[in-house]
Amino acid sequence: MRKKLTAAAAMMLLLVLTLAMSVSPAYASDMPRVVDEADILTSSEEAALTEMLREAGDKYGVDIVAVALNTYSGTDIGKFTEKFYDDNGYGYDSDGSGVIMLIALNDGEWYIDRIGTGVDKITDKDLDSMYDEILPYLENGDFYGAFGKFAEMTADSCEAYKNYYGPSGPSYPPGPDGPPVRPDPVEEPYPLAANLGISGVLGAVVSFITTARNKSKLRSVRSKEQAGDYVRKDSLRLADNRDLFLYSQVSRVPRPKNNNQGAMAGGAAGGAMMGHRPSGGSTFHTTSNGRRHGGKGGKF
Repeated sequence: MRKKLTAAAAMMLLLVLTLAMSVSPAYASDMPRVVDEADILTSSEEAALTEMLREAGDKYGVDIVAVALNTYSGTDIGKFTEKFYDDNGYGYDSDGSGVIMLIALNDGEWYIDRIGTGVDKITDKDLDSMYDEILPYLENGDFYGAFGKFAEMTADSCEAYKNYYGPSGPSYPPGPDGPPVRPDPVEEPYPLAANLGISGVLGAVVSFITTARNKSKLRSVRSKEQAGDYVRKDSLRLADNRDLFLYSQVSRVPRPKNNNQGAMAGGAAGGAMMGHRPSGGSTFHTTSNGRRHGGKGGKF
């Protein structure tokens, strides 16, 4: 019996270790955060920008990428930027979360794309502000300044999002003016759900071992198949056996009439539309790989 208990306990502990390893936090991709094929940055600028993007990305859980090319293939720089990000393995988590700014120097075009939770953390309003702030740097040929402003404003938007909702994001749709600002919480190494799951498994292990040990001590007790087996013979005698009907109660409730079918249908349609604009206003579309993308670009 002890050998069986030891083997069962070992299997349960192995399960706990497996679950603990499976909930380790996500990390950014190993791809370079700065790609300068157009050779518009000095070595020191590229190193400084790489560190800036890495630090902000790791802090807020998004891959932040800056790309400078001489030209791009195709006719739509937005679609090209999305494909560049996805095909090169960028993405902080299973949603591929990130933000990328791509410049096509000879084409005079640029684009900022938000991916995964980057769509939530950088709203359309944030994106418009980034576009307006960065464009003058591009028009003046200050590409390092443009990428630096991109990194700075991305971090600011992510920080504002975290201050609103906390590290885990919103658990309910925001109102017209957004929820009240919450204090900046302390980030935990593991999500709450993972902690609860591990605690539950540990509790199950302890309960299983305790119950098995107590059960092994019951040498003279055997389970019975019939309920009558638990009654001592001739110990229960019924002198009288009758079924008595005491009372009844009937409640009548009028069936509600649906006089507002049009409003209900409109509300359902309105809810679906609002559900497509999370975080108070971020438009996006879903690509064939299941990732959310949404961005803005133009000429300089």
